[in-house]
Amino acid sequence: MQKISTKDIFKMSLKLTLSNKKIILILFVLIVIINLCMVIIERRINIYLVLTSFIILFIITLVLSGTVAYFTEEIISDLDNPPKFNLKWIFIKGIREIFFTIYMIINTIVIMGFEVIINLFPDYDDLLLIVKFLILSVLTLLPMTAMINVFLHNEEFKYGLKLKQLFNLIFNLKTSYFIILVIIWIAIENMVYIKSFSEALLNGISLIPLVESILISVIVAFLFVLVQLMGIIFIIVSNENQYQDKLISELKSL
Repeated sequence: MQKISTKDIFKMSLKLTLSNKKIILILFVLIVIINLCMVIIERRINIYLVLTSFIILFIITLVLSGTVAYFTEEIISDLDNPPKFNLKWIFIKGIREIFFTIYMIINTIVIMGFEVIINLFPDYDDLLLIVKFLILSVLTLLPMTAMINVFLHNEEFKYGLKLKQLFNLIFNLKTSYFIILVIIWIAIENMVYIKSFSEALLNGISLIPLVESILISVIVAFLFVLVQLMGIIFIIVSNENQYQDKLISELKSL
């Protein structure tokens, strides 16, 4: 692989992120809805509200799937002429490439499973946290990697389920690339559930927590876009494929 600096990849990703303000706004709204749904589920306010919240969370995951598909095609196909962004296209894409949603659900189950195990075995919490970190470091990259692998193989759905190929794409990443992606994902996972925002909306608005939570939600939306773009570039330039040289040339011209 030709040497491409992390700085150049960050610059390109930041430029593309700032040019996708509409998606950042949409993700901000989705994060607000996610928080409300999670509070409703946690409180078990009403069985119908809980079921509705689960359905809404599933739909949001489909939208996130389509959003990543948009980023993937925008970066890999043609930076100068990206696909036209529209919510209908994103939602249809999210339904079509359901494997993304499956991997997201698996990630959630693994996270919840570790929380239960850590509570059951508190004496081993340090060891379990390390194991959790190592497992999720790879699993969190699976949805995006699956989307890339499908695109690299003429949009054939089955390539999103070829785990061996997906893990190879991930493990071919430079150590520095991998660490950066994992750090940003950890930041997102720790910030995405802003309870104070949801509690404020349900219990009565308190200005300071509300403002803080809005700012955090905007940061999370921004980081989500940034990490997807950086991840796509990292994987493409780290693995042999028909788009590698073109993307490397784009990066070298920055």
